[in-house]
Amino acid sequence: MFKIYFRNNGEQKEIILPEANLFSELIQEFNFPFDIEIVLCLSGNLGDEIFLDPRLESKMENEDKDRLNKIVAGKTFHDLNLCYVCIFNNNTYTIKSLLHELNHFNDLFKCSTDYKTPVEGGGVYIETSGYINNLICTHLNDFYAEYNSITRLIDLKYEDKTRRIDLPSIIDISLSYLKNNEKHIKTMIIKAKESEISDFEKNLTIIYSINHTIIKQFLYFLASYRAFHEKGFSNQLYEDHYNDFISKEIRPILAELLNNIKLKVLNANLTLYDELKDYLNEKISSFYKDNVNEYISELLKEKPMYPPLYNLQYLMSTINMGWINQMQTILDAVRFSLMSQLQAMMEPISRITNFFNIIPLFKLDNQEENKDDLE
Repeated sequence: MFKIYFRNNGEQKEIILPEANLFSELIQEFNFPFDIEIVLCLSGNLGDEIFLDPRLESKMENEDKDRLNKIVAGKTFHDLNLCYVCIFNNNTYTIKSLLHELNHFNDLFKCSTDYKTPVEGGGVYIETSGYINNLICTHLNDFYAEYNSITRLIDLKYEDKTRRIDLPSIIDISLSYLKNNEKHIKTMIIKAKESEISDFEKNLTIIYSINHTIIKQFLYFLASYRAFHEKGFSNQLYEDHYNDFISKEIRPILAELLNNIKLKVLNANLTLYDELKDYLNEKISSFYKDNVNEYISELLKEKPMYPPLYNLQYLMSTINMGWINQMQTILDAVRFSLMSQLQAMMEPISRITNFFNIIPLFKLDNQEENKDDLE
């Protein structure tokens, strides 16, 4: 059994869904042996709503409300059988976020804080290898939640085309996971180095930054890559994007680690979950032990100055017509209509109004209809 609510400014309103509703069908497919609560909120408001939920006050001590608002589409709280899911203008994003959070109720790996030990006088000691192992567990749970949700979306597209599942938008957001990652991590590391914290804390910040800004995002990308490839789509678009990312945006020291992870994750014979976890733990721990200092040194070097129009000239000389043809193939495969998308862009449809297509009996004031989507 499940209950679903819409939450705005800390106030919840229960939504009663008809049996034939797609949300109801997808939730019931999981056949959970326990009751769950699903809370919907507008995209961009996730952090605000979670921090206003008194049940979650103790769980938010180390969370950043702004981070949740800006880049997170949902969050699951296992011990409460509760998950928050954002509503987007794009209904496919909303469905993917729902599926992703529901998959987290079946996480394969247990994350714990066993690596933390209280110390006399207050504070905690963090054992680095345990901290890394815990990060890998959380990343892999996200990897499988993303992989399973996209796989189900692809099936939904071809089970009933009237549902208007927008697969190209999923491809687009998946490719965006690999963009400006080192730019963001550089900012985070410089800030940590300039802070008045211990070297140990700085090292933990570096590990956290690399894992969350690059490795986690990379696994999200690979989850989508593998899901589409296993469903019979060509992998050329993903492969071209990956090669461009590795050659232009990642230092060679880290690129070697990412190449190894990619080969392992995309191995068609990989079926053992623990095998992947052990492999990532070994490779990533080895990187932090043997290569991270050299990587940080390279990362903090100034990039060479190029003459005016260099980037434009380089771009014009390296346009990949194969990528364009591949994009057309993918768009044709999912029967994507460019004209219908252009028309949709011109219509002032609010995210809540869009959501009526999924929950036709859901009635709300659309005072929030002008809020922007998450980027």
